[in-house]
This record gives sequence, structure tokens and C-alpha cells, in this order.
Amino acid sequence: MAVEVPAAVLSALERQRDDLARLAPALQADLLAAVESVRADLAETMAGLRPDSFTAQQTRVLTALIEAAAIDLEAALGGSLVDIGTVAARIGRDGLIAQIDGWADEFAGSIRRIARVDEAAGYLTTSLLDYYEVSRATYGADAIRGMRQVMADGALKGETIAQTARRIEAAAEIAPYRAERIVRTEMSNAMHEAQRETWEAEFGSERDEWRKMTTGPMDQRTGEDSRKIEGQVRRVDEPFEGDNGEFMRNPDRPNDRGTTLYLPASAVQSP
Repeated sequence: MAVEVPAAVLSALERQRDDLARLAPALQADLLAAVESVRADLAETMAGLRPDSFTAQQTRVLTALIEAAAIDLEAALGGSLVDIGTVAARIGRDGLIAQIDGWADEFAGSIRRIARVDEAAGYLTTSLLDYYEVSRATYGADAIRGMRQVMADGALKGETIAQTARRIEAAAEIAPYRAERIVRTEMSNAMHEAQRETWEAEFGSERDEWRKMTTGPMDQRTGEDSRKIEGQVRRVDEPFEGDNGEFMRNPDRPNDRGTTLYLPASAVQSP
């Protein structure tokens, strides 16, 4: 059955597919397991919402993206590719896309990129909790694996930092401030890794024409180590240098609020 797919939904599905295509097969399998676990949670959440609420509309869009991710991942792991129209048709058979389209005019801005499969994949692969010896000693391997899974699920569900932090607090039995710091730092780490991979895919062959710069908010919460590296510019393949040692991109330590920007070399003073 043909399904008329709203342009915004189609765009979100295509962006998500681009993210999934960059993942290695082993990581695709791990992410599929996470996607499957989130499906049931979303269905339960949707059942308890008023159909005419903005939250319900966001959940519909999120569910469509999760369903599409599952279809695309299953196809990729099976060695074939499903076109976007077929993906939309499979989702549309259950009426989900029709519901999204029906409420789109009333809830402007609800159709957007909510599910961040690239960031979810980052939580499953790269983690500062694993990187720092003090973190491994403090929490242990099992607790760290559990926290990474919680954060991957949170990214797929479109949770806020506070929502994911509360689940980390309960799962790892740690203080609220520690849970929030972990989520903030790991979210930054996953976001920056996804940003780096996107940049590599689009501009990697032109790396000599680009530079990267570390920057961040300058306020009463900014540490002296962050002030020292503010505005530092490097070639893409060269490390930044700070009090915490060399690093290729932010974050360079737990609770780092800095951001790594990729800029044309002509736009910055650089080495």
C-alpha cells in the first residue's frame, strides 16, 4: 500500500540512514539490540499519553524513527538495503505516519530529528568511563557497561540529561551530582565523536584546508584549565595541548563544557 510520507519525516529518515550507514557491522548489531529494547518502552509510553498532546506527537515521530532504524539495521545485517519508501510503507501499514501527518499542523516543529542513533552508537563504543583508570576503579566494568546501555537507550528515546541522569543514579546507586556529571560528559563525548565522523565523511579528503578549534563558555563555572586552552587552533590531525595532557577533541576531562569546532583554514589564524 502506497504511503504519502510528510517531507519532514522523509528528511529525518534519510538523515538517520546516513548515520547508520557509517557504523561498522559489529556496532550495527549492538545498536539493533538497543533499538529493540527501546521499542517496547516507547509503546508503553505512548499508551499512557493523551493523543492530542505535543508529547504524544513527539513520541509518534520518535517511534517512527526507531522503527525505521530497526528495519534498516536488520536489512544491513542481512546484506541488503531497503529503500526509504519501503521503510515508510512498512511503518505506515500500522498507521503511525498517518497519525504523525494528521497532527503535524497542530504541533509545529514536532517532526524533527529526535532519535540520535549516531550518539547512541557512541555510548556503546567510546566512553570516558572506560578511558580513565579512576573511573574503572570507582565503578567497575559491570556498572560501566550498565551505565553505557542506559545512556544509549536515553539517546534513542530522546531523553533529557536530567531524565537519563535519574536512571543512571538508580542503576549505579550513585549520588545525583555524579550521575549528572557522567551523563553530561558522556553526552559531550558521544556528540563530538558523531560530529568528527560526520566531518570525516564529508570533508576528510580536504583536511588540509580545515582547522579545529576548542572553545567554551567563559563564566564563574569555567575552570582555569579550560581558560588556558580557549580558542586554541590546530590542524585536524594534530592534538590540542592543555593542563590535562593532549587531546584530539573535547571533552578533555570529566565535566568539560568545551566544544570542538571545525572551521575552514582561511577563517582562523592557525599553525
